[in-house]
Amino acid sequence: MQYLRGIAVLAVVLSHSASFTSSAYHSPPLFGGALEFGRLGVDIFFQISGFVIAIVSLRETDLAPSIGVGRFLARRFVRIVPLMWIAILAFAALQWLGHVSGSGLGYLRTALLLPGPLIPSIVWTLRQELIFYVIFALSFLTGRRWRFVPILWFAAILLVPRGPQTLWSHDAPLALLLNLRNLGFPCGLFVALAWLRYSSLWRYRSPIEPLAILLTASALVIFIIVPAFKIDSGVGLILILVPLLLFAVHVECPPGLARRVGELFGNASYSIYLFHYPAISVLMVALRKVAPASPPAIIVVIVLILSTAVGIAAYFLIERPLLAGVRDRVARRTAEPTAAL
Repeated sequence: MQYLRGIAVLAVVLSHSASFTSSAYHSPPLFGGALEFGRLGVDIFFQISGFVIAIVSLRETDLAPSIGVGRFLARRFVRIVPLMWIAILAFAALQWLGHVSGSGLGYLRTALLLPGPLIPSIVWTLRQELIFYVIFALSFLTGRRWRFVPILWFAAILLVPRGPQTLWSHDAPLALLLNLRNLGFPCGLFVALAWLRYSSLWRYRSPIEPLAILLTASALVIFIIVPAFKIDSGVGLILILVPLLLFAVHVECPPGLARRVGELFGNASYSIYLFHYPAISVLMVALRKVAPASPPAIIVVIVLILSTAVGIAAYFLIERPLLAGVRDRVARRTAEPTAAL
């Protein structure tokens, strides 16, 4: 699973690297714009999230909740929000240093994941994650009677009429709830439910290194098949991406260098996602000054490598110490009443 998570974030970074380079260097999109389909890494993230949240929150035997609503939401808050706030502050600081005026209300809206324009815009995916967390918690962690809610959500996303006036705006609450990109969450959830009930004991040992298979298959799907058939949203996209998820959750990953590399990128994927965007902004300014005539393809490679490196550094220097500190503080607070007894 960590392999696929790392591949997904690299696809997103590649997409942003290509689009920023085309804009900054006034060049046509590389490979006819195929690289910008790396944005579909977000859809892979959503499927992974739907799968993982169910796996860690439900019992294998009867799909009963293994965690309460309050504790579930608290864990999600600790995992997602503090690092997001740091990334928002870092982006705001860079904007200020670059003499770019930003809206204080916009930053506050982003920090609270409220409807409306976000600064930086990449935080939109975390707002969609929040919607899924609430729906999952209210449907699967409160008793069996509400488990049909994700099915209704899936159906509503598919059946709602679409058009410029239908959902008011793409940042309005109804539009956020029924965004087509949200289909990845219930899809991953349904895969997890089937996995828990029928196939959790089955593992596949690949004759070829799993990381190589996932890299090749993901590149083929994201950058060749999807652009060729112009299927970049809806059920068609979900069905194309599901085999990647199924392979990732069932394949055995042998120890070795490939596993260490794959797990590194998977573990650091959240930091890479949050910090690559401001890193690319700074790199574009610097590269236009020091290498104004460089081929765009070279610039994309440089930006991809350096912005990913910034994200990995943020993982080791910020995310891991931050999570360890927060979890240690929560553990001490939990233990205090027991110690007092």
